[in-house]
Amino acid sequence: MLARTAAVVGACWLIACGGGSSPSESIGRARHAETDGAVSLTLTDLNGSQFDVAEFRGRRVLLFLFATFDLTSHAAVEPLQQFASEHAELKVIGIAVQPDPREFLAIFASALEIEFDVAYDAENRILPGLSEIGQVNAVPSYVLIEPDGTIAKQVSRPMNAAALAEWTAAP
Repeated sequence: MLARTAAVVGACWLIACGGGSSPSESIGRARHAETDGAVSLTLTDLNGSQFDVAEFRGRRVLLFLFATFDLTSHAAVEPLQQFASEHAELKVIGIAVQPDPREFLAIFASALEIEFDVAYDAENRILPGLSEIGQVNAVPSYVLIEPDGTIAKQVSRPMNAAALAEWTAAP
């Protein structure tokens, strides 16, 4: 795991130092619907396709907010994957919350062999500080969304699989 993390960090560093990429096209949207309190969050996946978190209404969703360059986020992936494999009733979506993560996200997902969906907000509206889905104090963070689309709770700290299971347990 440490070797993979070092490889990801090194690859991200090389890409970052390797020259300019074109500015990201603003194709994503993140908003919190004022009418019913439900989250509507349009994200872009690794293939460039867009999807909205609202598409998963009727199902609980766990958002994992991370940064590709953050070693604590790297360390949180393995327990999250274990948790996700044991809790198929939850839809798990990883969201890179950093400016223009497109180049780094594919490397991150591949190097850490991420099995859950990963995406980013192309407009960079989910950054540390007050975001469209509430206060994002740090990465990694987790946001639990209820089947009706409302946010149940949010926490900013890494958790192991057992802690995730306890934290997401239905009341």
